[in-house]
Amino acid sequence: MSNLKKLGLQFIKYFLTDKDFSQINAARIVWNGCKIQLCLWHAKKSIKKKLADNSKPKLNNYNSIEANSKLSFIDIQWFPIIPPNSPFIFCPKKLHIQIIELFTKHFHLHPLIPVENGEFLSYIDIWKLSTKEMYNFCYENDLKYAWAYMWCNWYRFDLWLLWARAATPDEICIFKTTMLVESHWKVVKRNYLSGFFRPRLDLVTFIIITRLIPHYEIMYNKYQIGREKAAWRKDFKKNWKDLAKKEFSGKLYYVNTDQWICSCPAFLTNRFFLCKHLVKSVNNIITPEFFDNVQRQGTYPLLGMLPKEQNHFNAILLGKEGTERTEEVEIEEVGVDGIEGIEGNLILKILCLLSIKFI
Repeated sequence: MSNLKKLGLQFIKYFLTDKDFSQINAARIVWNGCKIQLCLWHAKKSIKKKLADNSKPKLNNYNSIEANSKLSFIDIQWFPIIPPNSPFIFCPKKLHIQIIELFTKHFHLHPLIPVENGEFLSYIDIWKLSTKEMYNFCYENDLKYAWAYMWCNWYRFDLWLLWARAATPDEICIFKTTMLVESHWKVVKRNYLSGFFRPRLDLVTFIIITRLIPHYEIMYNKYQIGREKAAWRKDFKKNWKDLAKKEFSGKLYYVNTDQWICSCPAFLTNRFFLCKHLVKSVNNIITPEFFDNVQRQGTYPLLGMLPKEQNHFNAILLGKEGTERTEEVEIEEVGVDGIEGIEGNLILKILCLLSIKFI
């Protein structure tokens, strides 16, 4: 990772990972100050696996006294014990979905988005609220083992900071999973390396240089001249049209079209920051050009209009801070040789070409 930083990949805001602490510790050292963002898909997968595991625990790391010192609502006398030789159920199957849904809700909560009553919470208040909701659910259903697991692995404050979007109170990370990167590796394996099992690194490098990068350069040029649209724009438009057809339920929520926020539960978890309340509020003034220029953002307004798609890595290639997304460097003007002249590395070129799909 230090080599990546030396080659120009310096301004990292978010580092998405699957709770690999070797990666997390390395990223913290190399990119001090970047937000570690655990992949939602991997987090849910890990929790589902643990909830379904009915093998008897051999060790109990939960300390109710320590937990109570952090949050006073946690009962010191309510804690799991190593079960005797009797049938053991970690968590009833019928409650698995509810725990996952509650965790997903807590993942999405953020100080920039109001809760259902329209109130804006600080990130500390969000942590306390999330932990209390999970604790109360486990307490009411007598899920001592499930609560001990959730606290020791997810809801303790230092661990909560790793996966909760609220840990960066001034900006929302629009990416939730590592699938953006993993999907590209899937394309490489399926389209170019389907006949190879564990291919050699030099072969993979050769394929990336001679096949993958030229393909994405062609696609990028098509995006620039308007012959192709980023894949997410089609999904965005479909989601918008579907929401525009829905009827109001009658329940009132806080809606602000200037900041593009709503306090309804649907908006909180929507991939595109959409809900029927916002869509129906502005649908009558939307032009066809809107769907070609709209852009998701981590700050207000959460949906913004850009003159054209901008590439986050252009700022890195220019040696400027990645947060200043103000200048557009077109790949067809710079060319492959130009990029090599700027940074002289293959990795930044790959990131530059691939990122246009998702940013």
